[in-house]
Amino acid sequence: MRKILMALSTVFVMCACNGGSAATWHVDASVKEFRDGTSWETAFEKIQEGIDAAAGGDMVLVAQGTYVENVLVRKRITLEAGEGGETVLDAGGNGAALAILDADGLAIRDLTTTNAGGEAFGGIYCANSTVIIEHCKVKGNSGTYGGGAFLVESSVTLKECRIEGNTAEENGGGIYVWRSRVLIDDCIITGNSAEEGGGLFCWYAAPRIVRTVIAKNSAAIGGGIACDGSIPIIVNCTIADNSATQGETGGLHCIKPSPTLSAPRIMNSIIWGNGKAVSGAPRFKIEYCDTDDPSHAGASGNISQAPQFVNASQGDYSLASGSPCIDAGNPDPAYNDEDGTRCDMGAFGGTSYVREQAVITHVIAELSQDILIYWLPASFDDFVLQAKRMLKEPWSGSTPLDAEQPYMETGVLFEERARFYRILRVE
Repeated sequence: MRKILMALSTVFVMCACNGGSAATWHVDASVKEFRDGTSWETAFEKIQEGIDAAAGGDMVLVAQGTYVENVLVRKRITLEAGEGGETVLDAGGNGAALAILDADGLAIRDLTTTNAGGEAFGGIYCANSTVIIEHCKVKGNSGTYGGGAFLVESSVTLKECRIEGNTAEENGGGIYVWRSRVLIDDCIITGNSAEEGGGLFCWYAAPRIVRTVIAKNSAAIGGGIACDGSIPIIVNCTIADNSATQGETGGLHCIKPSPTLSAPRIMNSIIWGNGKAVSGAPRFKIEYCDTDDPSHAGASGNISQAPQFVNASQGDYSLASGSPCIDAGNPDPAYNDEDGTRCDMGAFGGTSYVREQAVITHVIAELSQDILIYWLPASFDDFVLQAKRMLKEPWSGSTPLDAEQPYMETGVLFEERARFYRILRVE
């Protein structure tokens, strides 16, 4: 896995010139007339042409069809497929389909990336960027790391995406997350494979995974999810029918605990049919979940009963009528389903609260008498915080922080960026 440090040097770097005011650029490979990209009638032939022409804030619209090219984006633009059939970015088996470098505020919508291979990273490579990827498909890609997507030192939201049938020789068949802030929201991660982390691999990261199905992935270690020095926060997810060939943990395996000795947090979720549900970490915080490990049942709202999926063999992991997971999630009304009833367990329960609030307001770890947290609430009416950079440093002398300081920008516990917080109650 550490070979990744060397592999990073192989990522290509290109320069794109941009200028002019905000505009919409058009790409359509079927157009045979003069091409300046200013309309559908004169659309560019290649996606890269549209990106190169665009300035910050512009939109690049791509017509349906298949585009065989390797695309690089280094701008704050919107890259979006036009209406109609599927729009496919096919890497032709040569490198990443889509490389994103130093792009702050990029949005990508309704695009399919496929057939990446022959390089260290697979379908999407994203570094030092802030990106929202919505309604996209990442399928049939391969790489040494992150067969579907490799995300490094970036802030990435994957929303309503399908990550399917990707492979990695080493880690992260579907997605590899390294030192990044990642929200995986309402996605399907299925049919991916790797040596470690068939569906998802995390290295020094705390991805938030909500309302997502992680199913039918495979690996030697951690068929669904594998983590190294990381704390995934999993709320209203279904992790099912994943497999691991070395050991029995097809669900979630932590290769080693995070530097803070914190516990992965799993709430309102179903972990079923993976062999062993969870393993590796010194402890897991599992609440209001259905697992086929009966040792979790009876505590913290957990159960161990067959979830009764509608048709798991065909990939339908919604709950059939009479499922014990219906109305069995966290009873706090904040987690209620969209119809106002108590939250269901699994990927089809919960509401937007789960996405936007729940996973950033819970204390997720304790060490001695100090409380260490990754994600902090927006206001602090009854306590203040102290901060220090190294776990081994004493708390004495550390300065309380102003409650209005932007903690969400500094609260990630990664190496040189590390910062640990202690709550001081106000009497």
